[in-house]
Order: sequence, then structure tokens, then C-alpha cells
Amino acid sequence: MSYTDDCPAGRSQHLTRGVFFKNHVAKVYVFDRIRHGTALEILSRASAACRFESPTTAVSEHQWREYFGLPVMSLSAAANYYGLNVSELEHHIRRKITYAGGLFESGMLVLRGAALESARLMGHTAGIQQGFVLLPPRAVLNLCLYLRAVLAVAATVNAFWDYVVAEKLHESTSADWYYTSSQHVEIECDQIEEQRLLECLAEAKERKLYPYIQHFGRQTCFEAWARLFTYEGEFPPPRGSFYVERQDWFDRVSHISL
Repeated sequence: MSYTDDCPAGRSQHLTRGVFFKNHVAKVYVFDRIRHGTALEILSRASAACRFESPTTAVSEHQWREYFGLPVMSLSAAANYYGLNVSELEHHIRRKITYAGGLFESGMLVLRGAALESARLMGHTAGIQQGFVLLPPRAVLNLCLYLRAVLAVAATVNAFWDYVVAEKLHESTSADWYYTSSQHVEIECDQIEEQRLLECLAEAKERKLYPYIQHFGRQTCFEAWARLFTYEGEFPPPRGSFYVERQDWFDRVSHISL
């Protein structure tokens, strides 16, 4: 969806609806304050509003499944939720290849190799050959800012903005947005030994923390696992708790089968 920036250039910006959809750092600021549980509530309210506003229109069913305890949608399920073709979501997702402020930071998973096989054993069905995409609640919510304004997209946008206003996030200024966007942790990464990596993978899967390792660094980095296991908040973690790095379609969630 596209909106006009209603704040004159050169002035300190406040978080109006128009600015929110146009300004990247404003989006980073808002999403940094949304955990998966909150995103799930916003999406649920949007679905209810969509049915209320158009009771004679069939609202596509969407399906949440679990991946190590994390609610996720496949691309086809997310497309059903928004009432769009899968190809429209694929086109957008493949354009958003950087971690910071994008779908990866909101928890999007791209599974390949042994990780893909593990997902199949859990009942997931691969949707694209280049990698199996799983979208947790915040990533599904993130998509509404970029998709064309069909009924479900508009309902989700409205529910999202209602949350922003209710939480008084619209009272923030551009100084707040840029401060949040600059927050990340630089870590010295020691290569983890193979046996220790196997142990970390097993522990993460047992504790249902496995989908969140990408927020703290690469799996080959011992410090990333240490930060994951000591983190006590909700997911995704806020900026300042993880190491920001570029990820693309060649990065894997895992290449080790347990």
C-alpha cells in the first residue's frame, strides 16, 4: 500500500499514518516494539473486522502451524489470509533480502537441506524449490505494509494502525526512530566446534528456541548460541539484543540433521 508523507520536509517528523508507510526507520521503530504474540492478536482482529465489514464476501481461510512451538504460515497460507496469489507474496519477499528492518528481522525462516526435511516430517509441505519459507506472526503482519490494498490487506493495515495509536507509538518522533534503527550488537564470533554445535542444536530444539537463533547470529558462532540461551524476553528480541547482519537466499537455517 502507498501513502503520502504528510510531514513537510526539514521538520522533525511525528509518526502519522502516512509517514509510517513511507519511512523505513519509522517501520523499524514500530516493529521493534511488536512481539509475535502481539502480531498474532492484530492479525486476529483484522480477520474479525474483515468478516464484519463484508459478511457476504467469503474470507479465505488461513492456517497457522507450528515449527518448534512457533506459530507459522506457509506462503500459500499467508496468501490465503490476504486474499492474494502466492506469486504476489513471492515477488515481494524476494525483494526484501536484507535482515535489518525486514522480514528476516521479523522472524521469516528459509529452510533448506536437512532443515527442509525436518519441516516435512512435522507435516509442512515445501512451496518453492529455492527454499521453504515459513512466516511467523510478525512477518505476516509486516507484509501488509507492501501488498496491494485488497480487503484483507486494508483490514490488517487498519488493525495495525489502531494498535499503533492505542500504544501511543504515534507520539514518537524521527529522533526516536533513528535511535532505534541504530541499535544493534557487534559480537566477536568464535567458530563453534562441531560436537558443541550438535549439542546446541539439540538443546535449542528441545527448549523450542531453534527458530530464533537467526536473531542472534549464525549457527556457526558460539556467542550466538550463548546469547540465545540466556535471553529471557519474548521473541523476536528487541534491537540491542541481537547481532544485525545481512542475510539472503543462500543462508540456511540449518544444514545439520538430528
